[in-house]
Amino acid sequence: MNATFRLLPLCVPLFLLVSCGSTPQGADSTDLDGPVFGKKDETKFVAGTDGSPVSVGNIAAISKTIRKYKNLGAGDKEILRRVAELKLDGLIAGEMRKLAPRFERKKTVIRQKSQTRIATVRKQAATAGKPAAAVEKEVAEVKTEETKEIAQVDMEWKSAARAEVVRQYGSDFAVPVANEENKAVVAFASVKDSGVSISSAAYELAGTSSQLASAAGSGKRITHNGGSYALLDAKASLQ
Repeated sequence: MNATFRLLPLCVPLFLLVSCGSTPQGADSTDLDGPVFGKKDETKFVAGTDGSPVSVGNIAAISKTIRKYKNLGAGDKEILRRVAELKLDGLIAGEMRKLAPRFERKKTVIRQKSQTRIATVRKQAATAGKPAAAVEKEVAEVKTEETKEIAQVDMEWKSAARAEVVRQYGSDFAVPVANEENKAVVAFASVKDSGVSISSAAYELAGTSSQLASAAGSGKRITHNGGSYALLDAKASLQ
């Protein structure tokens, strides 16, 4: 995808996330084994960086933890990048379908304008007795201009669809990762003008992969260290 999901202001550094292996002081240890998502639209996951202690204003606010699941090799990251890219392309295509009437009308106007110009060229040529070759050259120029204008509308169309995807989802995504242990595992994807990048590791959330899939289908989000990650309803199997 030549994306590209603000898609999706751009992101909080994803590669500094590390495991948080112990229960924070004051937190309920039983909560770490609870469901991934509760009744609220967002579930917050808090982790330290580089082995440093978890630091939040109110330790009681910690409701879940995120742990490092595995480092991702180049092959794994490419698989996940493609999954995220395909999903984002699908979201953009969906928005393009919604915007189709507006942009198809624009293209219809351009085509009608070209047809009117071509009819005028032919009429004037007939009156002036221009050679057929000269007439067809003028007609070809009109058609070339039409093609360029249509291409510009298509670019505007995709750009508008992309902007809407960014508005809805942002530019940071959590990509579910399939695993034999049935754990809720994600990698983080960031969409920039240069394309989709993937975090250097996958991370385990509290809960199961089925709970994660259900949450993705409900449009849930993961918030971490001030960043908000749209949870994609897609999976990739890592070898």
